[in-house]
Amino acid sequence: MTTDSGYVPQHGCAISVAVIGAGPATAYLLAALATKANGVCPKISIFESSAIVGRGTPYNAYSSQYQLLSNLGADEIPSLHIAFSQWCVDNHIQFQQKIVPRYLIGQYLEHAFRYYMNKLGSRLSLYTQCPVVRIEPTAQRTYRLHTATALLGTFDYVVVNTGHGSIFHHAETDPQYTSAAAHRYFDGPYPLQKILNTELQELVLRGASLSAIDCALAVAHKYGSFSQQRGKYSFHARKPLHITMYSTSGKLPGPWFASLDLVAPITEAINQLIGDNTSISLEAVFKAGFVDFLAKYAPSVYLQIRSMAMHQVIDYLLSNRALLDVNTLLKIEYISSSNNAANQENWQGVLECFGDCLHACANELSAQDKQRYESVLKPFIAKANAALPATSAAKIHALLRAGNITLISQQISRDTFAKGLPRHIDTALYVDCTSSNNLSGVGIMLQPLIEAGYLTHTREEITEPLDLNVTPHFEAINAHNRPAGLFIGAQTLLGSTLMTLPGLSLSHTIAGQIAHRLVTGKGASAQPANNALAEASEDSQHGDSTADTTLTTAG
Repeated sequence: MTTDSGYVPQHGCAISVAVIGAGPATAYLLAALATKANGVCPKISIFESSAIVGRGTPYNAYSSQYQLLSNLGADEIPSLHIAFSQWCVDNHIQFQQKIVPRYLIGQYLEHAFRYYMNKLGSRLSLYTQCPVVRIEPTAQRTYRLHTATALLGTFDYVVVNTGHGSIFHHAETDPQYTSAAAHRYFDGPYPLQKILNTELQELVLRGASLSAIDCALAVAHKYGSFSQQRGKYSFHARKPLHITMYSTSGKLPGPWFASLDLVAPITEAINQLIGDNTSISLEAVFKAGFVDFLAKYAPSVYLQIRSMAMHQVIDYLLSNRALLDVNTLLKIEYISSSNNAANQENWQGVLECFGDCLHACANELSAQDKQRYESVLKPFIAKANAALPATSAAKIHALLRAGNITLISQQISRDTFAKGLPRHIDTALYVDCTSSNNLSGVGIMLQPLIEAGYLTHTREEITEPLDLNVTPHFEAINAHNRPAGLFIGAQTLLGSTLMTLPGLSLSHTIAGQIAHRLVTGKGASAQPANNALAEASEDSQHGDSTADTTLTTAG
């Protein structure tokens, strides 16, 4: 059921669940509910601020123009109603790249979302163009949801799946867009359509991440065209265009690498290391879960680093990139290696799997080691995992050769970039690509819950973005250290809890845990969430006997 007229509360249902957001996280939640429900499913009401379902911000038409690639191979997309590769076959879709175009992932997610809507039938209601701006707790331990002008209804449980903020689908009439466009500054690149709707000759980007490259290539395709001859791209500008990227390192992301299926053996190695120990060192985990696996998957690298400490390994693996300029790196890493990628030693693939397993030992690490993870290891994993597809790299190389892009190695604070740089008002546009999540509205929506103690932070000081405490089934922990009946599926609100990087695989895992709790009512213990990720594939049950009961209407 879809309506644009707003929510009409449903009565006579034992359990009511409001889901805020209809993006990929909710697509995977519906899949998990359809699989786990066995005919017993709560009444689900989904509220989406835009008219788009399934795709979310990263994969909708306003952010995934035809030429833009993801950094996922076909077998790296967690299956929904049908495996992605089979879905392509069934729909007579072919693409030549190893990397899947983002628009295709968006189509797949939307198709799956609508499939599960039909499968869940009358148990599910969808309300599009219905932005939730405030959630309030009630004395009956339920939650009231509001738009800017009306009360939507009262619900027993709420799932927050608004991972990347709202989608601008009518940018020219949106006050937030028109104000930012007038000042020639956007605090994030997505949706890319807002950038493309703004006339410019100079594009100035803070950051050189995948988000910045998305922005640069989208604008390049608008103001010019790429041609390919003998495997080499050239750029031809139709209008004046220059792109400047400010980057602390002065480097672009590393080349795309094939993912490996090592999560299970790495998790087992880490669990063996933990054993009966109440605490272990990050150095030991790094060696058991990463370095030792390089003996098979990157033997040359292993011989160089096997006796090094963690910080030495990181310095070594980054050192070659630090010595080369960006032009040389593009030639060596992307263009030359794309022809024989199968022969490359895949230490990045091992590191990706290791990063996905780190949550298994989070509770055993000391506070000092957790700080080392946050300040040293996590940024390294993020850099290595931000893999740039060869085609995108070749196009950036073409822009460099044509003189249409400049990469400047310089650290600029957010405030300086937003207000301190000289502005060429009529011709330049400034975009901060270091923070792509438009979450200010999410913070306002959750503020009454924070003030009332229904949401708590992992840190003593409240930071931006929010970093919330949750149970193993991603239910928020309140100020009394009890589950709050609020589930957090938005990965951007769970930074330190996850101890891994966001993505579709993580959406799949989190959705399974939330669905298990909603359907069975089991697992409500207010223990940290990290171990649930390690055990998600087993659909394990957590919690004490007092919480081991079927969900019933609160109050």
